[in-house]
Amino acid sequence: MPKQPQRLFLIDGSSYIYRAYYAIRHLSNSQGMATNAIYGFTNMLLKVIRESQPDQLAVIYDSKGPTFRKDIYPEYKANRSAMPEDLVPQIPYIKRVVDAFNLPGIEKAGYEADDIIATLAGKFAAKGIEVTVVTGDKDLMQVVSDRVCLLDTMKDKISGPTEVFERFGGADKVIEVQALAGDSSDNVPGVPGIGEKTAKALIDEFGDVETLLASLDQLKGKRRENLENFADQARLSKQLVTLITDLDLDVDDDAFVMAEPNRQALTEIFKECEFHKLLQEFSDDSRASAKEASYRAVLNETDLAEMIAALEKSERFAFDTETTGLDPLRADLVGLSFAVTPGEAWYVPVSHRYLGVPEQLPLDKVLAAVGPLLGSAEHLKIGQNLKYDILVMGRVGVAVTEPLFDTMLASYLANSSAQSHGMDSLATELLDYRTIPYSEVAGSGKKKICFDEVEVEKATVYAAEDADITLRLYEKLLPMVAEQEQQELFDNVEMALMPILVKMEQAGIRIDAELLHGLSADMEKKLAALESEIHGLAGTTFNIGSPKQLGEVLFERLGLPKGKKTKTGWSTDVEVLNNLGEEHEIAAKILDYRSLSKLKGTYTDALPRLIHPETGRIHSSFNQAVTATGRLSSSDPNLQNIPIRTEEGRRIREGFIPSEGCLLLAADYSQVELRILRPWRRYPPPHGQRSPRPLPGDGHRRATPSSQGDQLRCHLRHERLRPGQAAGH
Repeated sequence: MPKQPQRLFLIDGSSYIYRAYYAIRHLSNSQGMATNAIYGFTNMLLKVIRESQPDQLAVIYDSKGPTFRKDIYPEYKANRSAMPEDLVPQIPYIKRVVDAFNLPGIEKAGYEADDIIATLAGKFAAKGIEVTVVTGDKDLMQVVSDRVCLLDTMKDKISGPTEVFERFGGADKVIEVQALAGDSSDNVPGVPGIGEKTAKALIDEFGDVETLLASLDQLKGKRRENLENFADQARLSKQLVTLITDLDLDVDDDAFVMAEPNRQALTEIFKECEFHKLLQEFSDDSRASAKEASYRAVLNETDLAEMIAALEKSERFAFDTETTGLDPLRADLVGLSFAVTPGEAWYVPVSHRYLGVPEQLPLDKVLAAVGPLLGSAEHLKIGQNLKYDILVMGRVGVAVTEPLFDTMLASYLANSSAQSHGMDSLATELLDYRTIPYSEVAGSGKKKICFDEVEVEKATVYAAEDADITLRLYEKLLPMVAEQEQQELFDNVEMALMPILVKMEQAGIRIDAELLHGLSADMEKKLAALESEIHGLAGTTFNIGSPKQLGEVLFERLGLPKGKKTKTGWSTDVEVLNNLGEEHEIAAKILDYRSLSKLKGTYTDALPRLIHPETGRIHSSFNQAVTATGRLSSSDPNLQNIPIRTEEGRRIREGFIPSEGCLLLAADYSQVELRILRPWRRYPPPHGQRSPRPLPGDGHRRATPSSQGDQLRCHLRHERLRPGQAAGH
């Protein structure tokens, strides 16, 4: 077989940086440094490497300072706003990431990344190498050829000769069309009154700008007048959009060959930025201790009895469940793991299913053995996200009772500013240990299998490690909680609250699916009517849900003012539409359409699909360690955000109904948090009781709560009411 040509990928680094910055708007480390662009850029880079598997790769940056185009036309890119302040300090980190992946990062003073890319693409294509330029910039279409294509990873779109011909008439026509049409993003003026479609038609007819300008006698009207008056502007624009293809770049032929990343350098960067998942993947393999650990599968009654004896002797043990899914009220139990000593753990498989699976102990026999221990008041049960495991065990008839210790909640109190309280992240941060990724045992993507299909041998190491690491985290976090003076809050609020949340999730809530289906049908009719009105006001049909099409209708077809352009097109956010409401009634109709469409998709369509087939109710998850403010959150579905301000929202609330003989009670906090956090005052205690102890702080005032609000529940517990004050909330 003939040898396949080498494949070189050239990444438009400057474009990628901005795309990453705007794709992930809110991300920072515990020191407050913005990290969104670093994280986004790193993952976009990895996506290219993993999915395309190039032989060679380089990242190209714009140079600092003015370029030769600025000398030609001082207004070039004058409409560009300054780099966002929080992006500036991220640029050096991004370049460090590129260096740590052992990839060349190239820039040249006085030139843009596009010029470097155009030069490199031509040079390597001439050597028979297939070149892919990773960019969303249409300017680079002028370098496309049989051996050069563009890849827009954000849109998953490839542009080759065919696509460029359809848009511009060929790569050699790109600069001709842009010379006439200009480029608003770069402030290239072009010729007034001529857009891209008109420019293409003119170039299709006349071939190039100079031939067109020499043939103006064949044109009439305003178009001819503008071309006559702005001929020099068209020539200037052509200079500005033409990429340099012969830069003097000191680059060897093998300079871009892919190499192994520098894991030590990546570890340093990801630790500073607190990218826990990336750190787990790229840090130096710290699983050496796993090879020394003793992880055993329990496959017979003798092994089971030995494990139970060890658990009974210990005052505390860690345990974990392996299941067929993420929903604890729908997933089936596959196995359980236990640990009493760091570095040692058992895994008890109960329902693995694959060809050649070893004989496993019957589920009822295993539950009969472990059930009394999980329900014992004499043993501390330790878990990571323990509520999930309690719910899973509840489905098979086993009650897991206090005392309990959840390492996730302990981390939430001891380090509430951490980006993640997941076990993998905690193991990396607190134990310097990289856990086995789930994908390593169950695969990923289309090749992913359910855990009950994983070989017992692999499952044992993975599951036993979970219990082992959970136990190690317990030993690490227990003193940390005490050091942060959060022990009382942890014991008396967080851990005491968990069993209540378990009961709430198990109980679920009843909904009237028939009523919600009826509301969906009504909303569908209203949406159709609104769509018809909007199309009538616009004078054309278009996809109202497409920001691109909507922006073109509002600001190009209707010519409405107050538009603002972003890198991806016209902005059509709520603020813009509210401002436009003063100019044209179409804006209000669009807002109504969006609001109604969201209600339909989020509630009336979605809620009936969440009804549990066994209970006939919906079961939300109540999360203790998600919000930064310390409050509980609700998910799948979010029951804390059911709308009430609109008529449709109130009708949706009617879809929540009580069971027979019961009623639903809704209570609003009504700014109670502000009253709770008022200065501490000593009120006379009830007769016979001690005065309440002030929280740690300044004299008799309450301690100022942290920005994460992690003391809020503690304030709730300690609040005392004035005599006669109602505890209505």
